[in-house]
Amino acid sequence: MVISLFKPPYISPRKVSGRAVFCLLLAVAMTLVYSAGCAKFSSRGIRSDKELYFLGEQLFLDHKYRKASKVMEELLEEYYESEYKARALFILSESQFLRRKYEEAEFNYNKFMEIHPAHEWAEKAAYRSALCEFSRMLNYDKDQTHTINAIKNLRSFLRKYPKSRFRDDVENRISFARHRLVEHEIYVADYYMKTKAYGPAINRYESLLKDYSQDVLTDRILFSLGNAYEKVGEKSKALGAYRKLYTNYPNSSLAKKAKKKL
Repeated sequence: MVISLFKPPYISPRKVSGRAVFCLLLAVAMTLVYSAGCAKFSSRGIRSDKELYFLGEQLFLDHKYRKASKVMEELLEEYYESEYKARALFILSESQFLRRKYEEAEFNYNKFMEIHPAHEWAEKAAYRSALCEFSRMLNYDKDQTHTINAIKNLRSFLRKYPKSRFRDDVENRISFARHRLVEHEIYVADYYMKTKAYGPAINRYESLLKDYSQDVLTDRILFSLGNAYEKVGEKSKALGAYRKLYTNYPNSSLAKKAKKKL
């Protein structure tokens, strides 16, 4: 029997078993499903790294930070060697920062600076990284780890970029963070005073005067220190604290109270 290359051989329906028919129908069904899937995929198309970047950038400019993050993450995962990867990483970091995802943002800002230290956006990445710690600072009666890290990172930024356009803002944030630490230390020292642990309270107040002499609330610290010394019977040291308060901070609301102690 000769089989034509262009015409399928004739097979008698009687020779086709039920199982063969079932297999044939199953194959046809699977082919249709696969074809439909391919058609759906083809209609969507495969987006290039350039298309992904500009899509993510537009989403970012439209303040759609969650969607922008997802697009930039897709670009970075699919196109590791893309020419857009530096900018994509930075916009990903910015999107996370603006969504207050500070831990993730700080990680990616630091990653950006490590991989692209000479990039034109490296300075802003360093600035934003420091702000991630600053933005996570807690109230004065809570743990101050983020406050300490914020001061450290902000100072590091100023050493690296002494002429930065962000300098004034960074200096103001350092002052604010230092003030927060002073408030925390006063809170702890006052707690010792309330529990009549006068020795630890005095140590705290003395340390504050030594480490934060240029910060605000110095008059408050001096008055509390004088009170603590009075409690332990150190009258001469108490008078010294009150005298320093009255002399150096005559306009303080505590100056009159200090004068009455002299």
